[in-house]
Amino acid sequence: MGGKVFKYSEDKGVVFVYTSFGGLLMQLSGEPKVLPAQSFAVDKRVYLFVRKVAAA
Repeated sequence: MGGKVFKYSEDKGVVFVYTSFGGLLMQLSGEPKVLPAQSFAVDKRVYLFVRKVAAA
């Protein structure tokens, strides 16, 4: 699924990346070295791959 980053913010050493996938919104949070600003710039296109995992 393709989407677009619409907000990138940092607060007390935690980074938040907000992405829209045509109405489906996602918030990623993590450390700045894991989610660098260069990789998640505003208006940058991103792709999400989701896989179903069978329960045991």
